[in-house]
Amino acid sequence: MLTLERKTERGIGCRFAVRLVNNLPYEISSLVPYYAAYRANGVIYDTVASPASFTGMKPGDIQNREFEVRESPVRRSCGSRSSAETSASWAI
Repeated sequence: MLTLERKTERGIGCRFAVRLVNNLPYEISSLVPYYAAYRANGVIYDTVASPASFTGMKPGDIQNREFEVRESPVRRSCGSRSSAETSASWAI
């Protein structure tokens, strides 16, 4: 299960911390998430790959990763309704 642990404002962007828990009955050898930031109207603003993959995760293991999404200069803040919403997807 991939969960958002933290979202913080950092200058011209937002930094996100995510946690992956391997709830599967087998090892995850490598998982590289790609994240997409969406504008409020549903248009993709930016996509980023995690700088580090989740690797060597045995059942029950937990790993944490952080990544940053740069926002446009017209944004209000990371948490405002006008800022990009972020979702995660990945390929195995």
